[in-house]
Amino acid sequence: MKKTHKILIIFLVITAIVAGVIWWQFGNIKAVYYWWKYSGADIDDMLSSAHSGVEDYLKDNPQYSVRPSKPVEEELHKDGVINDEELTKLITEETSVKEMFGTDIELNDDKKLTITETGEQIDSETAIKLKENAGESSEKPKETVNSNDAEISACVAQMYVLKSSFVAQLEALYDQAFGEYKAVYHQLTEEERAVKKKSIISSLYPKAAALEKQCDAQVNEVLSKLEALLKASGGDVSLVGRIRDSYNSEKSLKKAYYLNQI
Repeated sequence: MKKTHKILIIFLVITAIVAGVIWWQFGNIKAVYYWWKYSGADIDDMLSSAHSGVEDYLKDNPQYSVRPSKPVEEELHKDGVINDEELTKLITEETSVKEMFGTDIELNDDKKLTITETGEQIDSETAIKLKENAGESSEKPKETVNSNDAEISACVAQMYVLKSSFVAQLEALYDQAFGEYKAVYHQLTEEERAVKKKSIISSLYPKAAALEKQCDAQVNEVLSKLEALLKASGGDVSLVGRIRDSYNSEKSLKKAYYLNQI
């Protein structure tokens, strides 16, 4: 074999390896890029529009009774006030926050649960009591809908539930790291703080990576089911690609957000 051929083969192998690494770590590379290029406010704005493609699709296909989860609903879910099934009912509009709790609840400027009518700030325990007092009578009578459309709606709703769960667990990891760092911050020198921060990040990274892997598997399972349902009903399967794109985009943006915080 000529020397030029060997060089070409080596070059192609190296190129393939580099391409493979970039493909495998593409989300993380994007996260670092976002963190380096954009401010925290910019990343927040980008997160807000990460699902615009999915939202546009749902507006154009009103037969699917599902909408994005609202911040107050995600907060109630994160705090354990409502479970996955209850969040799904809110997203598919089988019920509403007002019907579920007997009153409207919103997030104030400090991201705290607040009764809309009175402005009274409430904690999770109070919200749970409100829900218990509202009782099962809060549910709307179910309308007759195409069973396939209902299943498709449920799959899309499940994606929002997964998002809420994943973000809540990420925030818990971040709060754990921040709490551990804050507890010793004033006792350390600048150099020791840098070492401590690196140590905390190193210890939490495997947990975050495991969480991402678990979420990826659940997302793939839901999207496979969604694709099959759309094909069976003759629906537009581009919804699957839109959801996957928004999921991957939000993951990268969330990583950039936490890099920014750190």
